[in-house]
Amino acid sequence: MALINRVARLFAADAHAVIDRLEEPDILLKQAEREMRRIANETAQEVAALAQGLAALEKTIAEVGEDIAACNGELDVCFKAADDDLARSVVRRRLQRERQVDQLTKQRETVDSNLARLEAELRDRQLTLDELEQKVHVIDATSPASPHTSSNITTQEVEVAFLAEQQARAGR
Repeated sequence: MALINRVARLFAADAHAVIDRLEEPDILLKQAEREMRRIANETAQEVAALAQGLAALEKTIAEVGEDIAACNGELDVCFKAADDDLARSVVRRRLQRERQVDQLTKQRETVDSNLARLEAELRDRQLTLDELEQKVHVIDATSPASPHTSSNITTQEVEVAFLAEQQARAGR
């Protein structure tokens, strides 16, 4: 029974040590730093994707604008040739392209506003991350090694130390 009680106390002590270690502020601060870094990276990826989408939108708007200019040139040719039917089809295509430009411009404005919002969020998150990193650095520099941290002691080292202690006590 005494052995079972000792083993139970050992497990309880280990559980309490784990809980104490989990509640330490330096660990919580480091976890917050990791989470903020992950969130900042995700936001940076969103910003990059939106910027890429914005560039693609601007390229499409430019291409459609070039098509509108081409339509204007084609209209000049149609009117000089007095071909009203062909001119109507070119006017229809130009109107479609102009509507497309309007839609794309609205999309660009939406993407612009989302991009500005995300860039502001990224700046805020980066500032918060910098503050957390500074706090972690200060805690790491000022705090002594925690009594609960593992010092990577191997089983063989424990056995050798145990045998040395046993021999020292047997010699008394």
